[in-house]
Amino acid sequence: MKKIVLLVTTGAAAFIFLGLFVLPQHTRGGAVSLSEFSVENLTCTSCVNNIREALGSVRGVERVEVNLATNRVRAEFRPERIEPEEMARIITRAGYPARVARVSSPEEYVKQKSDQRSMADRYVARVGERLVSREEFARYLARGENDPAVANEGGPVAAAWKALLYQETAAVSGRGEQKKSLSVEIFDQVLLSALNTGRGGCGGSCCR
Repeated sequence: MKKIVLLVTTGAAAFIFLGLFVLPQHTRGGAVSLSEFSVENLTCTSCVNNIREALGSVRGVERVEVNLATNRVRAEFRPERIEPEEMARIITRAGYPARVARVSSPEEYVKQKSDQRSMADRYVARVGERLVSREEFARYLARGENDPAVANEGGPVAAAWKALLYQETAAVSGRGEQKKSLSVEIFDQVLLSALNTGRGGCGGSCCR
């Protein structure tokens, strides 16, 4: 199951490309925790690869995924072998200043995976306090089927998400809540895959 969490400022309806984090169904034994880091200087897929390489060979780190849209890194790790603060230092030494944003215990992590599987059966995402059903998202997809601009929006699934997000942020802004943020969780694998496109090299030193 896959999950992404981001904050969308309600005063701005920008389209966001997302990275993926794979929540494994099985691990190689022992307690596994999940740590999330807030990271600076993330701009392109080269940054993603650099961080994955920095953490990939570290003892105790099981899986790593980088989210370019939210400047977050998530790492599945074994707490008896490595601490989240040490992983943050490794990411920082790779050229991306990092701090620990959140840590889920093994028990919390198991519950997260269970909740994700249950939610994904019926919903594609949660936007703020509202769950977006698969039926509702299908209506957004149908609206863009004959729109020639869809190709420029990353395809029909990405375009439907953009339209939905615009509507949600506009609705919240209309209630005078411009300074608040919408917490967004995406449960659907197809939607996540569609949004994880279009981020090439940034042209900076990391891509040369």
